[in-house]
Amino acid sequence: MVKTIVGIEGMACGMCEAHVNEAVRDAFQVKKVTSSHTKKQTVIIAEKEIPEQELKNVAAKTGYNVVSVISELYEKNCVMSCSILQASYNSGNRVQTRGGLPANRYCKSRFYGFSGYSPPVCGCP
Repeated sequence: MVKTIVGIEGMACGMCEAHVNEAVRDAFQVKKVTSSHTKKQTVIIAEKEIPEQELKNVAAKTGYNVVSVISELYEKNCVMSCSILQASYNSGNRVQTRGGLPANRYCKSRFYGFSGYSPPVCGCP
């Protein structure tokens, strides 16, 4: 996965953030997109890198200006090791963490609840 941090000028409020987020979601296949008018940036998580020129075109169509694009590899972090969750699930235990919340709230990419276990995708051991 790829994390892209896009510097954007012109956002002034939460509605501007929503407008940018919607435009990005409509134009690209993304896992997550978050904008901040105070930080003047949009953070995009996607399976593959998004071409810089295409990002600039989408921003321009919405009335905003892209001033920078930084892409880096992204690895989802898990609060609790997936292998520990799998071992606990296989032994019949219902793991509880962080104030009694189910552990599956913290590792959604590999452990989908106490009724099943999915193949690894987040890079946990």
